[in-house]
Amino acid sequence: MKIKIPNKTVESLKETTDAATELCFEAHSEYVADLYRRGREADEFVTRLRKDVLHATGLPFSVPLARRTHSSILEAYFKYKPKKEDEYQFYTLEPSGKLPIVTRNPSMEVGADWSQAVKYFGTCGHLVDGRMLEAVSIHRHHLLNSGADDATDDAEKYLPLHVLELLAKMYEEQQPCFGDYRQLQESGRIIEDFQGGGSANNKIARALLLDANFVVCDKENLEFFESAIRLKYGVSGKIKNWASRVLDRYDVSDHHKCEESNLACGWRDIISKGGSHHMIEIDAHTSGMVHMLMQVGLWIRRDICARSKGWEKLYTRIARMIRMSCPWAGHLPMSELMAIAKKVMSPSMYGGGSTAIVPQFFKGVMSAGKDEWVFPSRPLNVPDIYQPLFMEDLKVYDGGVAKKVQVLSDIADGLTCFDKEVTKKYSQYFRKCFPFVKGRGKEDPGLFGKFIAHGEANPNGLIELAGMQVQIHPFAEDKLRKVGVTGYDAEGYRHSTGVYPLVESSFTDLMAKATHLLDSWQMALFGCMAEEEGVCVRPILDAVKVPIGKLKWALATASQTFLHVHSKPRFPVGTEDFKVWQGEAPSVWGF
Repeated sequence: MKIKIPNKTVESLKETTDAATELCFEAHSEYVADLYRRGREADEFVTRLRKDVLHATGLPFSVPLARRTHSSILEAYFKYKPKKEDEYQFYTLEPSGKLPIVTRNPSMEVGADWSQAVKYFGTCGHLVDGRMLEAVSIHRHHLLNSGADDATDDAEKYLPLHVLELLAKMYEEQQPCFGDYRQLQESGRIIEDFQGGGSANNKIARALLLDANFVVCDKENLEFFESAIRLKYGVSGKIKNWASRVLDRYDVSDHHKCEESNLACGWRDIISKGGSHHMIEIDAHTSGMVHMLMQVGLWIRRDICARSKGWEKLYTRIARMIRMSCPWAGHLPMSELMAIAKKVMSPSMYGGGSTAIVPQFFKGVMSAGKDEWVFPSRPLNVPDIYQPLFMEDLKVYDGGVAKKVQVLSDIADGLTCFDKEVTKKYSQYFRKCFPFVKGRGKEDPGLFGKFIAHGEANPNGLIELAGMQVQIHPFAEDKLRKVGVTGYDAEGYRHSTGVYPLVESSFTDLMAKATHLLDSWQMALFGCMAEEEGVCVRPILDAVKVPIGKLKWALATASQTFLHVHSKPRFPVGTEDFKVWQGEAPSVWGF
């Protein structure tokens, strides 16, 4: 719903932002009430509504306008009284059937495919696996009482207490529970608001959720399932022997083991009962890059098709270059090199450099400029293979020749060395493998540069796909620091909170938003087709959980929807070389 201030002659900046805030609260009253019932704090409340209020003012973006907008929303937060005081339910015992809304920009139009898919996802009932719930509870208890200095942190990292309690409450219901998918990301991605217990939020919780329906599995789907097990776990012998080993130990020490135990239970049920409540996750491999390759006409079957001859994950190329070019990494197994390459590729494919890559390796660390870093007060967890970069008398290699660098006096020096010896080299490998992303200089700005130019030329413009709108903002969050916001409640008491300030946008996130819009549409189409088929599914951003007995249908449908998305150019830029896919639909999702 579009909002405009009726009186354009308002002179006071405060009156303008107050009026815009009031209009937004009225226009999105249900969304605002939900934010309260979900227990959102004041800072989160400001963050989720400020874009809409800024647009509603009708004024060009400025830092003073942003600051005043924050204060107006904060004051409204402390004055607002929701109509319903009941506690928000992160799951229900009946489907809600409510339409979706863009969570940080609620005035944006939502496409019909997204609306239909969200309503259907909300009708898919799920149960909690009682045996696994008990097993993860025991394991979490052992972690909590291990006597380690960081025992509580280990237990919460494994499975947060509030998520465990939520899952236990769902299990006690002994009937299907339904999730809430109403709040979309700004790029259109469908997410589940499940208090950290949803499929996208916690991988341990993901393994505990079952289809409420018993789904029959025929011989063909069983063969697909067993092929997935062989591929995923390297099983060369009988599946029966693998399942027996897994079920005998029933290891739930991490999410990988939980998933394996879940699938072994599913196989056992199919063999003994002819079907199962268990589900299997299928995932789009490096989907962002694959979507871009399709749009810029660089599709090659072995790059796109997960089950074609010679196919390999795209970041395998980077892993090989790391092994060949970095003497310190030559001894590492390929699995570890691929994990490193994935951390590089995720931000690099959207144009990110050091600022985006370093936090992938060191959680909480952010770049504050050249050789300057902001990092958490807690001890920095440095992986073993990078420990030498944070020690004195380090030997590094330049053209194969060992040389010493200066003594590292503190953690910031270590991060600078890491950035030089790891991040920048990894970025170079990425550019060699995928030169079309960042181009080759001024004459060839690459897809990333074209998107930035498009944003600069069209501030406040929209990217639209199948009726789904993505706003190009002339401002962005500065996440290096928080700034204080103050406001007054109805009784005149002063309140304050901290939010990330808004600054003029560089439009560096536009390419990522456009690409996520493509994969969100594919997921929406998948949901629409699941409704036609009557298949219960759980979306997980660009992955999805499906009943084991519907695995063949799911893989075929994923390919079909992907091909529909790429039946013609969709990007606002960089599509001059687009070409239509030839032959059968590409197998883009795997295990």
